[in-house]
Amino acid sequence: MAILVHQLLQPLISPSPETPLRVLVENLTYRNLGMESEGTKLLSGLVSAEVGKLDRVEVLAPQEVTRAPQVIVKGEVWDFPSDKVTVQLRLIDTRTRKEVHTAELVLSRDPLFPQVAFTPPEGKSLGPIQRVVTLMDHFFPHGGDFRLRVWPEKGKEAIYRQDEKLIIHILSETDAYLQVDYYRADGTVVHLPLDNNFVPGGKPLVLGTPGSGYEYPVTAPFGEELFMVIASEHPLPPPGKEMVEPASPYIERLARLVQKQKAQGKVAGSHVILVTKQR
Repeated sequence: MAILVHQLLQPLISPSPETPLRVLVENLTYRNLGMESEGTKLLSGLVSAEVGKLDRVEVLAPQEVTRAPQVIVKGEVWDFPSDKVTVQLRLIDTRTRKEVHTAELVLSRDPLFPQVAFTPPEGKSLGPIQRVVTLMDHFFPHGGDFRLRVWPEKGKEAIYRQDEKLIIHILSETDAYLQVDYYRADGTVVHLPLDNNFVPGGKPLVLGTPGSGYEYPVTAPFGEELFMVIASEHPLPPPGKEMVEPASPYIERLARLVQKQKAQGKVAGSHVILVTKQR
């Protein structure tokens, strides 16, 4: 932790001891579900403590923001169902409002996060699944304009093994048109075909059931995968010409689609992350 924080702040520390760098460490926030808030409080405290150990750095308490911090340290916790948790730290220069540096922490899943290691900041971009989670948080911070749920047959915390069939449940509070996407560990996205993409409000939709004509067996490569549902009160255009395509360029189109649908009427979004493994 100390090495990481030093890497983050050292380029910004003034060479003059008379002008300490004022830093505010904000509470870390979760970008996915499944963990307790106590974990982020602890992580925020660890980062603040390490920042306070650096020479020529003054750590401001949250109630001291009126003292004009020069740098704000933000953090986002990516909580996936595994034995590791990724924390992304970002530095914001308050004078320019620009992000000046980023780095990642990889922590054990122990409730108190006692073992901390770090991966050097290589400028690694977010993977497709993290980008989808970011997109959903941006457009649907509270789920959207109406309630929409998506969940796998075995539950959110279950592990799905090779050749096992994935069955997905969807429930919209109101009548809606759906777009359902399956983001796989190989970096592709599958646009799930629907016999009718219109669903009545309150009527569950189940995808992938045996004999339905569309089944989704777990195949390699294995890892973190995601099902995403967009529901709109207005018809949605076809997602693309191909049923399977690279996820990254599609996510850009998806962002534009959601923005357009939100401008026209009520829209909701929901997603669930699951883990697939070899037998």
